[in-house]
Amino acid sequence: DGFGGASGFLQKALQKLGQPVKLDYGTGPKTVSATKCVDSTVLKDYFLNERQAYYNQRIIDRPADQENLQGWTSRINRLRDG
Repeated sequence: DGFGGASGFLQKALQKLGQPVKLDYGTGPKTVSATKCVDSTVLKDYFLNERQAYYNQRIIDRPADQENLQGWTSRINRLRDG
């Protein structure tokens, strides 16, 4: 996933929150500006939902990664609680 992946999760979350950002997997000025137009707690939840969806799809695409899902999900849950 990396930085481009994180930018994509952010942009997808912003889109779901009604912000007109382009999904280009880059964090430019329009993406940054859009983050200021939404509640940060709500954005965090949407971002983490996108990240979890990515991991769930990854298991479908790469079943060998199933062994990592619990750790990935635990990390997301810690971020939700933090």
